[in-house]
Amino acid sequence: MSTMNLCSMRSIYFERVDLTDQMVRDLISGCPNLEQLELRSCVRLKNLVISSSRIKKLALGYDYGSESKESIEIECPNLCSLSFSNCSSAQFVLNEAPALVEFRVVFTRFTVKYFDLWSKIVRLLEQAPHVEKLIVQNWWYKFLISKDPFPKDFTLNNLNYLELRTGYTRYGLVGMAALLALCPNVQTMVLDYTDKTHKVKEDENLLQELLNEVMFNMPKLKKVTIIAYTGTQVQVNLVTILKRQGVKIELVSVKFDDNSSYPPGVAFTNPPQIEFLP
Repeated sequence: MSTMNLCSMRSIYFERVDLTDQMVRDLISGCPNLEQLELRSCVRLKNLVISSSRIKKLALGYDYGSESKESIEIECPNLCSLSFSNCSSAQFVLNEAPALVEFRVVFTRFTVKYFDLWSKIVRLLEQAPHVEKLIVQNWWYKFLISKDPFPKDFTLNNLNYLELRTGYTRYGLVGMAALLALCPNVQTMVLDYTDKTHKVKEDENLLQELLNEVMFNMPKLKKVTIIAYTGTQVQVNLVTILKRQGVKIELVSVKFDDNSSYPPGVAFTNPPQIEFLP
């Protein structure tokens, strides 16, 4: 593989391919114009290094139950889009990502173990202050009681599109408010429902006053889409807060209940069909 010279290769997708760390390095070296790389469930990777001045889009994903990697290091100064799906590693490193504008982190299981991995990846945002689009789980309330929170001056001032996988509990609202406080220029937010059976156990250490008084800071927010709206009290309260801010609201219901009353002045879609912003 080290003798490859594929100058015309611009995009590569590998899934369940038997690759070693050295093979990946040789692959990148042999494709000097590679711009998009996606590796899914390539389980032999242990100390993965992605280093390229040409790669603009990178996606990494693994299966649950696969062996944890020792490290994942990314050094791509022109990287624009970075996605992690169920990634398990002892260490995540992102070196100099001034061009990064899209950041995505998805875990399809919600347990304490995966929160620890999620938090390691989310902290990479400190190296990517220019992100404009963020897709992430709503575990942000955990940072409020963390012994290692984000720096006080950390913000995502360029973020204008936020897609949040969230449950609708008081803890979820606290986390949502904590994240919005870091993103003062968000204009569009999509709330994608997380099944309550897959949530992290709610933390009893969270201060009661934080739960009772959720303060939202969203001066630039213009539109919110709530997927799988069911009309729970917490959802209704959230819609009320958003309407007070003059936000355009779209509610996507997977099932209508003729006996339910929904807040006036919002748009409904059924079945769920969402046109996401690019």
